[in-house]
Amino acid sequence: MSPRRKLALIQTVEEGKLNVSQACQKYRISRKTFYKWLS
Repeated sequence: MSPRRKLALIQTVEEGKLNVSQACQKYRISRKTFYKWLS
């Protein structure tokens, strides 16, 4: 996934548009991957 898409995913969650589970389903990544990107 491109850095731009990663940023879009993180911003979607931070802005409250989707929760983590919903965003991960939409972008087809695991929750583990999402939290790894945040660290």
